[in-house]
Amino acid sequence: MTVARDTGSVTIRAIFPNPQGLLLPGMYVRAHLIEGTQAQGILAPQQAVSRDERGNPIAFVVGPDNKLEARQLTTSRAIGDKWLVTSGLKPGDRLVMDGTMMAQPGMPVQPVPWTPEASAAAGPGGQGAPASPAGGAAQGGGSAGGSAPKAKGQ
Repeated sequence: MTVARDTGSVTIRAIFPNPQGLLLPGMYVRAHLIEGTQAQGILAPQQAVSRDERGNPIAFVVGPDNKLEARQLTTSRAIGDKWLVTSGLKPGDRLVMDGTMMAQPGMPVQPVPWTPEASAAAGPGGQGAPASPAGGAAQGGGSAGGSAPKAKGQ
């Protein structure tokens, strides 16, 4: 195995069956290799993760009493448009997706479903109507998707 320092490309030499003779010597293939899996990994949308004044990743979570909590996260890497969170979230946590600039710990919210279309219609910055300072939350367990709850300020 070799790694090109300038591009990050990895060259791997592999031996595998070729019963139909489709691959000839000197030909190249493109493969997707799974490095490993993290069974209890949580994928959080990058939109829900911001940074504190020190540059550490944080997210607002809707607590059981429908009040916001700021959580410091540890992320290992980006996978597509999501962060792989290694600590700071638990399965089932509800993340604030929109309006985090106006969100504050302890702020009461009413979780409502989040849809990417509604977030895009709100314009740049994801700020919805003024009465919705903490708009948008996504389910934190596993991959957070479109059917997740949305936090709306009261």
